[in-house]
Amino acid sequence: MGSASCSESTSSSRSINSCAEDFCGEDLVCVQFWMNGCSQVAHVSRSALGRYRRDLLATGAVLLN
Repeated sequence: MGSASCSESTSSSRSINSCAEDFCGEDLVCVQFWMNGCSQVAHVSRSALGRYRRDLLATGAVLLN
């Protein structure tokens, strides 16, 4: 998981506010969220996306996408 800016995707199969990367053969998805007064971005594998989003919500974060 790392922080970086997330640009708009040009692929029609992904939402406009998400981006994806191929890191070492693994498809990563940007998860944008608001926590502790600032916007943050995490890059998460598609297989772990659901759990990551649930865990973020449990901490009080607000998902932005």
